[in-house]
Amino acid sequence: MTLNVQIMPPTPAPLWRRLASMVYDSLLVTAIMVVVGFINLGIQITIYGAAQLRKMTDQDYTLDNHIFYLMVILVIFAFF
Repeated sequence: MTLNVQIMPPTPAPLWRRLASMVYDSLLVTAIMVVVGFINLGIQITIYGAAQLRKMTDQDYTLDNHIFYLMVILVIFAFF
């Protein structure tokens, strides 16, 4: 006895589901980037000290922290 079962190809996801997944993924990536930012802040406090970092911030001194930007880009690439 054989069964005649036709296998239907899967249908693509509708647009609303794709947009919802994009929003969900962007929320996850944002949360991960916040964690990376806190890790970077902890590293800067360890290197410079909290008082020195506060002085630098009050004097509008900006740290061109290329390592932080690299970490963020690597986290985004690792997520996707």
